[in-house]
Amino acid sequence: MQQPKNLSEEVACDVDVEWNEAPARWLRHYVYAVADALDVGAEACCFELGMPPSAYIAVDIRHHRYPNEDVALLWDERTGWAVGIESRSGHDLRALTYLGGDPHATPETVANFVRRWLAGCETS
Repeated sequence: MQQPKNLSEEVACDVDVEWNEAPARWLRHYVYAVADALDVGAEACCFELGMPPSAYIAVDIRHHRYPNEDVALLWDERTGWAVGIESRSGHDLRALTYLGGDPHATPETVANFVRRWLAGCETS
């Protein structure tokens, strides 16, 4: 299992991006497909085209080990997908486990990773 890291940045959507450009369209489509595989709506998604591009998906579930924390999916082009939890303030994210492998894993692979983590299985 890869070691978690702390992410202490406020999540923000990149509203200055021209969303008709190919990289933005690809990222939006990919993140929405992952959200759909998790039965999460597009309103729970946020992404930025920074360096590296990154994304966030709020998941409306709780893990038994973290009953007071919100679960979120985090992605960036270098490290791929991670399951994390948000602090009560909603400003700090802590990645708990990483999918590893291809940072552009299929939506089904990401959804299975999240489901295994929620079930208490070792993931990566």
